[in-house]
Amino acid sequence: NPAVPTVASQITNDTTPVISGTAEIGSTVTVVVAGATYTTTADGSGNWAIDTGAATPTSGTFAPNVNGTNEVALTSTDAAGNSTVDTTTLELTIDTTNPAVPTVASQITNDTTPVLNGTAEIGSTVTVVVAGATYTTTADGSGNWAIDTGVATPTSGTFAPNVNGTNEVAVTSTDAAGNSTVDATTLELTIETTPPAVPTVASQITNNITP
Repeated sequence: NPAVPTVASQITNDTTPVISGTAEIGSTVTVVVAGATYTTTADGSGNWAIDTGAATPTSGTFAPNVNGTNEVALTSTDAAGNSTVDTTTLELTIDTTNPAVPTVASQITNDTTPVLNGTAEIGSTVTVVVAGATYTTTADGSGNWAIDTGVATPTSGTFAPNVNGTNEVAVTSTDAAGNSTVDATTLELTIETTPPAVPTVASQITNNITP
């Protein structure tokens, strides 16, 4: 029998994704997924691919679960008619749902390199753009994120905040499938480094022992 064929597992927001994997060189690869059957041939490197957005099924219609898992059943058949099937299941996950709206905790501080923090969907990639710098982190298992602007290295730009006024903090949460959501607030960071006016004490001479 041919070598066991494989399907590359993926999580995507593409509802007509490219499905790919490996199979014995030159074998006929039959792919059954989401109600459609496709046929292709493994190339000289033992790779195969089906673009569900462009390929015409040999039978059925491609109608995937667009918010969940999809089984990809794969059969590799050699020139002699021997066949082998893949050994994995539910290799295709399509997720078209945007993550929960991320948040930024508003703050007023005299720290010119403050810690920014907020919430986002657990495990999502959090991109924070503030004062000319872009930072990237991951929301933890409790859905919290934080960036210490005094320690973290920006992925681009330089952190140069308005140190006597407001600063916009733009946050984007991106899930594993590539869906993104932005925060809904503005001007969340206020830095104030100007001391208050000098206080005064009114001088007095009195015989009142509790003035």
